[in-house]
Amino acid sequence: IYDLPTRIMHAGIAVTTLLLLLTAALAHVFFEQSPIRHDLWMIHVFLGNILIVFLGFRFVYFFIGPDHSRLSDLVKLNAWKTILISFWERKKSGPLNWSWGHHPVASFFYLIVYIAFSGLALSGVILSRVQFDQGFIPERFYDDVTYLRELMQTHEILAWTVLGFTLMHLSALFYHQKKDKLPVFQAMKTGFQYRHIPKKVPGDFYETDQI
Repeated sequence: IYDLPTRIMHAGIAVTTLLLLLTAALAHVFFEQSPIRHDLWMIHVFLGNILIVFLGFRFVYFFIGPDHSRLSDLVKLNAWKTILISFWERKKSGPLNWSWGHHPVASFFYLIVYIAFSGLALSGVILSRVQFDQGFIPERFYDDVTYLRELMQTHEILAWTVLGFTLMHLSALFYHQKKDKLPVFQAMKTGFQYRHIPKKVPGDFYETDQI
């Protein structure tokens, strides 16, 4: 289902995101003028640049990658419509029309978190120039505090959004691993997804459950 480049980019985004959250949390522990605090922010800026590289490749892969790595696999309008109608009418929905890849509910949140990542990257690049004179933004913006407060608040809100998604994502994986008794976690390691095969009826043909 997921090819090697997709899995590498997923791992790169995941690891750098966790390290970015960790360095930001640790930096706030130290005093404002502490050398350790400054070093942590420099590491944070460096990791942010790495995240931008991974995100850049991932966004390109939305359009040139295999089917389940494309943006079109995340946009499941018919399934979302079914879910919304069922919720509005307060009745249990029937089977959702989706095959392999991302679950329709999960894909909706993935789109949201990619938008959050984009905002994080943009605000982070601006802040790295304004606060630390680093990055791609022109040097004339160094120490320009005109919109510093708003940028910092936006960056922090988006960071909390990504953290919340990460916790929700891991919780859902644990839940499905336990509920479905299937190796859900390894999908981003091997690229394979698994499902339970329905009980076979003599004479019927069933495709293999591993693709």
